Amino acid sequence: MKQPSLICFVILAVSAIMPAHALTVVEARALPPNTLVEVGPVTVTTTNDLTASGYAFTAQDDTGGIQFYWSSAQLPQASSFIQNNGIVPGSSITVRGSNAWFSGLYQLVNLAFVTNHGFAGVPAPTPIAWANLQRIPHYTNFLNLYIIVSNARFRTSGTFQNAVNYTITNLAENLGAFVRIQDAADPLVGTPIPNGNVTIVGIYAHHASVGPQIFPLQIIPDIVPDNPNINLVTNFGFGIVHPGQTRTLSFRIQNNAAPSNLTVSSFAPVSGQTNHFVLDLPPLPLVLLPMSSAYINVTYLGGAASNVHQALYQILCNDPSDPTNHITFWGGVASNTHLAVWINEVDYDTPGSAVNELNEFVELCGPAGLNLNGWKLEFWYSPAPGTFSNYATHVIGSTSTNTVLPNDTNGFGYYVLASYDTQPDFPNIDEFANFSEFRNDTPNAIRLVNPAGEPVHFLECETYYANAYPCGWPDDVTSWRDSNDPEKSLSLICTGFDRTALVWGVIGFTPGTPNIPTTNLPPPGVAAQLREDTYVQLYLSNRYQGGIAYLNVEADSYGQYAARIWLKFNTSNVVAHYNSQFGPGLWDVDSATLRLSEYTISWSQAGLMKVYYQPNNSWWEGPTSPPAGDVTGSELCWNNEHLYTNDAVLVGTYKSKGGNSENRCSLNVSVPPLATACYHGAVISFRIYAEDGAATYRSQNYTNDVTALPMLFIYAVPEPLAGVILLMLGALARWRHKL
Repeated sequence: MKQPSLICFVILAVSAIMPAHALTVVEARALPPNTLVEVGPVTVTTTNDLTASGYAFTAQDDTGGIQFYWSSAQLPQASSFIQNNGIVPGSSITVRGSNAWFSGLYQLVNLAFVTNHGFAGVPAPTPIAWANLQRIPHYTNFLNLYIIVSNARFRTSGTFQNAVNYTITNLAENLGAFVRIQDAADPLVGTPIPNGNVTIVGIYAHHASVGPQIFPLQIIPDIVPDNPNINLVTNFGFGIVHPGQTRTLSFRIQNNAAPSNLTVSSFAPVSGQTNHFVLDLPPLPLVLLPMSSAYINVTYLGGAASNVHQALYQILCNDPSDPTNHITFWGGVASNTHLAVWINEVDYDTPGSAVNELNEFVELCGPAGLNLNGWKLEFWYSPAPGTFSNYATHVIGSTSTNTVLPNDTNGFGYYVLASYDTQPDFPNIDEFANFSEFRNDTPNAIRLVNPAGEPVHFLECETYYANAYPCGWPDDVTSWRDSNDPEKSLSLICTGFDRTALVWGVIGFTPGTPNIPTTNLPPPGVAAQLREDTYVQLYLSNRYQGGIAYLNVEADSYGQYAARIWLKFNTSNVVAHYNSQFGPGLWDVDSATLRLSEYTISWSQAGLMKVYYQPNNSWWEGPTSPPAGDVTGSELCWNNEHLYTNDAVLVGTYKSKGGNSENRCSLNVSVPPLATACYHGAVISFRIYAEDGAATYRSQNYTNDVTALPMLFIYAVPEPLAGVILLMLGALARWRHKL
């Protein structure tokens, strides 16, 4: 018998590692690095060079996108691969190569051509929501896809350059993203950067230093008509009020286009029961800048039981497409007064995944001794405008016998329904929900129903007007939404238990106890002017991070991703303000608060943060992101950070929240260098160090909204004798005048 030849062994070996058929992109991507795969058919979306070193282009199938890559030394092979096989955008091909990843981007390397299936045509670009351009855990769903993004605006002017990341923003959604020009031969290099809204067609990419980014293929300026565009709700509901009650809601008028101003010249009653609606109108004409809004408070006065009221108003404006607009206000009055039990506090949004958000609850309040057994809490949301879903109902007493309201305070008691996954140490739990999650949708609604089927309280939040639910209008409406802060909730704020004048707000959570208002306003004092904000990172130790939209701080336990934040403020405006208020030098610094707007990122984790005062202000963040090379001069990076940390003083500590929230740190102004700097209007630098955990904050390159940026508030008080001195100076002035 003949022995098998070596060729046969090779064939068998190759057969063992190659699949019997070509794989889809998602099948190939699921295999480990360096796995030899055959992928196809895939359609080429562009043959543009998408890399700064080497050559890369992309293709996709119905499951995902893929990038083909050759190194700089392999450029002849790349050119031959494209030309010899007749590959153009729209070609349907099958290829063979090895799996690889570069900075989170999926690639195929060491390529061999298999088949050209012919011309299929470039697929239509996939519309991508701006939320999917953030640093999200599931960005791999979009890698290397041919996409289209609308409502983008570049933050810089001039001309496009290669090897530069550009920040784009969506002003309507207040979101940011990155566009990357990779190659010097890119057709966009040298062309003007548009200064208005654009649509971007390109490839969805990723880099570890910034997260998702777009390789642009085409930038299309939006053609906006030179006229304003009014946007308003034409059927504005107030829901149901109870006899003797009123309800005030905010009505929004928006200039929805650019570049012209919207001018509202008249807001007049036309017909109906206009005497039941009181409008707090601003002086007319009302002029709105492009993409801006005005809110008008409207109060529904209610009336006799079981009445329904409706009134028609006319709005005249300079929108040529709709100069005459009409709006109907409507509301109803319940047949009875308020029942004794109500929804008092709701926490439906805390950090975590959609099905694993800890410490969420609904709190009821009512007279002590009342048994709530058999009462129902219905949970509603709106999956689309005009449609509603009662996604869950909990019958009180179905998982516990503890349903009698205790005498917690002043003859009233509390009942708490907690989410299914609430931690064991959560306080004041009466019962656990028999379903998995509280939804975070907009609008959100909860209805309390007694055993007789009578609606007792129907709260709708995250909306400016009452929606007409199938089960009846809400009798309570608020535009407030629960905070993602795990220690805050949506709460009724009042001094007693009179439900005729209650106000909703987001305050520190108090399940099972009275809602005690806490400060939910900006810290008192004057905000210093933000000059610089950046961060340094071990992973890019020789790179500055200028021009980026986010600030990262990560503990040393995060290894190569350890990071610190640097902030610089100019306090000269603070000195000018207090000099004018109290007299030059006749005041002292009383307190200072650093406020940061935290953003949810996949690696966010609550932790202890330390704030250091840095006397050396000679650093700066650098001009762009990411830089083309090493830092020069005083551009701040991890490697030269130590040059600016001499004589640093710890001035505050705080806990980050681990997700979307506001972080505040009260600074120790008794530290002489910090107090002196504030008093003399100096430039002040801070460094934030993570003892544990990781947080990401919005920077001055993220948004034009100053309330979302790092802010330093300084509060001053007059010197003890300042008032006496001012009085004496006033008296002296009057005396000199008499002379």
